[in-house]
Amino acid sequence: MLGVSNALIIMIRKIEKYDLLEEIGHGGMATVFRAHDRRLERDVAIKVMHPHLRAAPEARRRFTREAKSVARLRHPNILEIYDYSGEDSEESYIAAELLTGPTLREFGDGNSKIPPEVAAALTIEIAQALGAAHDQGIIHRDVKPENVMLHRGRFIKLADFGIAQMRDGNTMTATGQILGSPGHMAPEQIEGRECDNRSDIFSLGTVLYRLAVGCLPFTGSNPHAVLKRIVDSDFPDPLRVRPSIGDELAAIIRRAMSRDRADRYQTAAEFEDALKAFVGIVKYEDPRALWQTYVADPKKVGDELQESIVESYTERGVAAVKSGDSLSAINSFNRVLAYDESNETVLRALDQMGRSHRVRRFVSAGIAAGMMIVGSLLLWPSLSALLSNAETETAATIEDATDLPSDERSGSTTDSLDTATDASAAEVLAQAQTDEERVTPSGDGGSVEPDSEQTEAEDPATPTLDTPEARGVASNAPRLVRFVPSLQNVSISVDGAPARPFGPSFQDIQLTPGRHRFQIMGEQVQTLTVTRNIQAGTGALAIPFRLRLKPARLYVGANANGDVAVTGGARGRTRSFINIPMTESATDVTITVTAPGHRMYRGRQRVVAGRQTNHVAQLESIAAAQ
Repeated sequence: MLGVSNALIIMIRKIEKYDLLEEIGHGGMATVFRAHDRRLERDVAIKVMHPHLRAAPEARRRFTREAKSVARLRHPNILEIYDYSGEDSEESYIAAELLTGPTLREFGDGNSKIPPEVAAALTIEIAQALGAAHDQGIIHRDVKPENVMLHRGRFIKLADFGIAQMRDGNTMTATGQILGSPGHMAPEQIEGRECDNRSDIFSLGTVLYRLAVGCLPFTGSNPHAVLKRIVDSDFPDPLRVRPSIGDELAAIIRRAMSRDRADRYQTAAEFEDALKAFVGIVKYEDPRALWQTYVADPKKVGDELQESIVESYTERGVAAVKSGDSLSAINSFNRVLAYDESNETVLRALDQMGRSHRVRRFVSAGIAAGMMIVGSLLLWPSLSALLSNAETETAATIEDATDLPSDERSGSTTDSLDTATDASAAEVLAQAQTDEERVTPSGDGGSVEPDSEQTEAEDPATPTLDTPEARGVASNAPRLVRFVPSLQNVSISVDGAPARPFGPSFQDIQLTPGRHRFQIMGEQVQTLTVTRNIQAGTGALAIPFRLRLKPARLYVGANANGDVAVTGGARGRTRSFINIPMTESATDVTITVTAPGHRMYRGRQRVVAGRQTNHVAQLESIAAAQ
């Protein structure tokens, strides 16, 4: 009877010509219902203002603004407005086309590893919607995944222009109030400055980051912390969080999310063109068809796309090698190896590059280590930075040395360069592994290495021509040191100073030559303490940190005592904690529970490095089943 009663209440709830059937959404200003238009005999979405806001003139003006601004827009990627109650109506409402969903946030939550090209294809259509709005003088100001719908799996629809701003200066922002969604707002929006088209582009950049990388760029313990990080442009570099997105897409994201508006894409069309060029690399000429087919069959299209990525970027890398563009080649090969670490074509090309005269000219120990990193599962994703730094530093050394007498420029310099160039990959890796480091206990119950201070070995004698004095560098002059952690969302302490979050605002530091102590810590990583000897020099010195994830802690509650087996080999007992070694920050595991007198239980659970997760296993009694 209760169910019938509720149904009757829903059916008799009417607003003018609309029958409200069910609630489908709820926000701070209004509730959205699925409704039936009795006159036109069609289902629509009705956005009804909350009763307690109807008497507020500001809220009514904002509601009117949304209805009028969207009604003037006609674009396939923008929600269509059918009707508006008017400001004087007893119940303020907006009637619009009924979208089936899901929202882009729901789609992203259900697909944690969306292929980068698919993420770009989805973003292209949102950019087209924003471009249409901007052409009409409308700035959305609340672009976020929750305001984008995947209608019937075939249409992208941008909705909720509730805080849109018109270029005539009218805005629905109350004095002293910030309207928008923390995590997606542009810096100028937070600071109360005037927004423009580029503010929406920044927000769309955060949406692309979420889709392509799998997490939000700006996070914090509270909204204030999130807003501060946005203002400080403090976000993990997308390429380091997910190396498989490739250097091209990472550069697009960085530009869209630039702190300074002048550094962003200046129009939505410009942003769209950059994304189309990225998708075109893998020979997909129709971005819309790409994401539509992916939504219909993620596994099949994802596998096909991966094959196309490997093929296309291998071709680009080989072509770049032939043209002498080593950095472009490395960027392309970097992406291939993110998907196929044993790709013979790429590994063979890298070996040839390591022996070529062109690479030999600027190879140093740092670049050789970088080459080994590419061939070793991308331990440090920021390979381009390592190559660039190594090239800058060594080139400066060679050029400065040309001013020395000819007898000092011969012999040892050439020999040392040839030796560095021809070192085998195994030798380079062996040298890299001489860097001592330690992992300190983090209180998470995971196994760690002994808690004893370890420092790197003293550097070998430097050849005469490679001394700081020979390069015209004061032996005590500060040097730029660039951090390259293998995992993100960490904080770094230098010489005992307070730890600072690693990100665009803190990824390098000036340090005087000598020994320095670095401590890297984070919620998901085991704390690492490293001592390095910083030598004098003119170029940036990249310091990679090989970090390890903390284990995930899983508590399996059950209605019987039994044995628990988890994907990857972790084992334990029900009603106890199990430490799960992690190779990525979050993953889905299969949990198998066996107990005497009960049928075997099998379930799935998402676990996160450094965090505790509870899972309840309900075992079926064999006797009860019989």
